Amino acid sequence: MKIELYEHDKHYEAIKAWKIEMPPVQALPAVGAVCVHAKQTYQGGGTPIACVWAVLSNSNGAAYLEHLSTDPDAGKLRIRAAQLVVDFVEMHVKELGYTYLCMSARHPAIVKRAEAMGFSIVGENVTNLAKII
Repeated sequence: MKIELYEHDKHYEAIKAWKIEMPPVQALPAVGAVCVHAKQTYQGGGTPIACVWAVLSNSNGAAYLEHLSTDPDAGKLRIRAAQLVVDFVEMHVKELGYTYLCMSARHPAIVKRAEAMGFSIVGENVTNLAKII
């Protein structure tokens, strides 16, 4: 498996084919990473099996992970691929000078996995809200 920075023209349609809930194109943050399975052919790389984006704060040194997704058909590779994209984005935003990495999760298995990746729970009973304007 290898990790690439997200490129819309190269990755979006393949990720959209997972039939997961994808944010609108204009809502995707500028920094993203995709894990590809290099043994398969996909536009000179591999088939995407995991992706994550990070929103970068301009004022407080925090980067926020969003839209961590994996291909439902990737089987056991999903967990490793998710770990790789999170590690890659963490390294990338750290190089950009960010010192705090945040994420939200509602599924207990994702929370448990995030804790295994070094994240700490910092609040309780949080509901994420969004408004299209």
